[in-house]
Amino acid sequence: MVHYHSGESHSGESERRLGEALKDGNRERAFLMTKVDGRTADVAREQLDQSLERLQVDCTDRW
Repeated sequence: MVHYHSGESHSGESERRLGEALKDGNRERAFLMTKVDGRTADVAREQLDQSLERLQVDCTDRW
């Protein structure tokens, strides 16, 4: 079964909620991707780091 979730990137609230849902062993059952809109490597990396923090994970499966 595949569930797809695409949230807004401005406030990050959907990522925070998804991060909570991934706790308690659910992360292993998910293929996690995120996106950024930064136009430079530094900005893109900063946005990725912010997403990882909100999601409460060390990495995504695809970026």
